[in-house]
Amino acid sequence: MVKSSVAVPQDSTQSPLVAISIDLDAIACYYRIHALPGAPPQSCRHAILRNALPRFSELFEQHGVRATLFVVGSDLAEDAEGRAILEKLAAAGHELASHSFSHPYDLTQLSPERIAEEIDQAHAAIAACAGTDPVGFRAPGYEVSTAVIAHLVARGYRYDSSAFPSIPYYLAKAAVMGALRVLGRKSGSILGSPAILRAPRTPYRPSRANPYQPGDLPIV
Repeated sequence: MVKSSVAVPQDSTQSPLVAISIDLDAIACYYRIHALPGAPPQSCRHAILRNALPRFSELFEQHGVRATLFVVGSDLAEDAEGRAILEKLAAAGHELASHSFSHPYDLTQLSPERIAEEIDQAHAAIAACAGTDPVGFRAPGYEVSTAVIAHLVARGYRYDSSAFPSIPYYLAKAAVMGALRVLGRKSGSILGSPAILRAPRTPYRPSRANPYQPGDLPIV
């Protein structure tokens, strides 16, 4: 998924600032969302890194854009060709940020120890690929928790980009998961708390008690 945010300056003579990011979820993640049987065919198993990512790279190069790429850490170990592409993009100035190690949609429901493993293993894999430590994180399924935020702060992350307060997206996700359940198929995703819909739509420091509300967490 590609996400972008636009900051419109008060001075109308200035161009708006646009932040572009891409979630590099493997095809297997979509199999889990839609409860499809088995595993993706070998021919498309690594399609995101090997086929889609070079197209984005070419587009960004044409327009002089540097993007943030949210990387699933385990893909770096499983796909040497994809890893090489990401190494070149990092060297060209694109940011490699963390999208967890194995992309568990239920990250917020895991134990503190498992949350730490997901963040730390991804951190090590991405740092080895990019040549620098990742400083940004986006949770699988955009579901974050105080436990996840606390571990990111402890590890020196500068930002989290998980909150996605979109009512249409939330309702569509609920509808798809409900339809799958009626068909006897359980999605690998989780719906999460509707509290996310009240999250600010501009950057904010989260509360210690509620990651979807402004608060007093320190800036690293």
